[in-house]
Amino acid sequence: MALTITENFRMTAGGRAWRCFEVVHDSGTTLSITAASLDLTYIQAIIGVNTRMSMVAVGSNLLDVMRISIAANHNSLVWASSAVCTQDVTIVGW
Repeated sequence: MALTITENFRMTAGGRAWRCFEVVHDSGTTLSITAASLDLTYIQAIIGVNTRMSMVAVGSNLLDVMRISIAANHNSLVWASSAVCTQDVTIVGW
């Protein structure tokens, strides 16, 4: 299944696009989001990630879904794993 992405905030400052998205994981096999789907061509930095997950969830699931990175060519966000949770992800790019 796919990740569900909802844009919560956008602004431009210092020549960069700042975006905050709510990302809903369904523990499916989709582990990446392209920059184009975030209305960007280049992802420069991940500023913050807030993960909301049930307190009864396995701790390793929480740690795995928090391992988010930028692809080597800066054109996508990539998660190490997926578990049922909701995240707020703030990124900067252009």
